[in-house]
Amino acid sequence: MTQEATPHQYCVYVIDVDGGSDNEVYVGQSWHPAEVRYEQHLSGERQAKVFRREGRSVGRLRSDLLPPLEPLLNRRVAEAAEKYVAALLESRAFVVHTG
Repeated sequence: MTQEATPHQYCVYVIDVDGGSDNEVYVGQSWHPAEVRYEQHLSGERQAKVFRREGRSVGRLRSDLLPPLEPLLNRRVAEAAEKYVAALLESRAFVVHTG
C-alpha cells in the first residue's frame, strides 16, 4: 500500500533505480499522490537526476519498502520523513538517492 497524498497532505515514495546496483532506490516526497509522481518520473516530465544518468532508468514503485508514517501535513514534515525513510533504507544496505 502506498501512502496517499490528499489535497492537504504530502507523501513519501520509493522507486527502484534500474541499471544501478541491486539495492539502489530513489526516495522522494511530494504533494501529488505517489502514483502521479511516479508517472512524472516515467514520462520524464519531472524526473530525478539519478534517472537521467546513462544506463539508469525508472524502476517500479516500491511501497513495500515504506514504514508506516503519520500524516504528512506540510512540506517541512514531508522532507523530514523523506530523510527518515532514506536513512532507514541505508541502514538496510540500500544505495539511496534523494531529491
